[in-house]
Amino acid sequence: NRNTRGITLDIESAEGRAVQAGLFPNPELVARIEVAPIRGGTGDEAEYVGGLSQRVPVGGRLGAAVRVEELERERLTKDVEIRRLEVRSRVHAAFAAALYMEESVRLQAEALGIAERGIAVTQTRRAAGDALSEDVARVEMEHLRIRAESDRARSLREAALLALAAA
Repeated sequence: NRNTRGITLDIESAEGRAVQAGLFPNPELVARIEVAPIRGGTGDEAEYVGGLSQRVPVGGRLGAAVRVEELERERLTKDVEIRRLEVRSRVHAAFAAALYMEESVRLQAEALGIAERGIAVTQTRRAAGDALSEDVARVEMEHLRIRAESDRARSLREAALLALAAA
């Protein structure tokens, strides 16, 4: 992935190329030897030609070149917008997942508290002769199941927070 500054430089570069594409090419300095004898002193007997040369684009070439560079700039701008939307989408999804997992942890903690109170009530009932040891064992097993779910929810919340930070 390229960073935003690199993409911004590409867009600025495309804008510069669009401006350059609309300009006439630079003139050229021309120097050449026209007539030079095969034998003898070439430097003294040769004919030299010098001047300036300017190419003139015809047939809408300048306009087409400008349009090509403008389209490239637009493409790069759209790429930046697409990347921005992709990042935003990932952040939104990661935030929603982290929020969901935070609520799940809260609910699991509440369920754990209820299970712990259930153990205390069932043990009190057993001491009073109103419940069996199997009832206490069943409530303790449910407590262990809820504790495992609570641990799992906390672990998933941590993963969701890491995913949010990465997004």
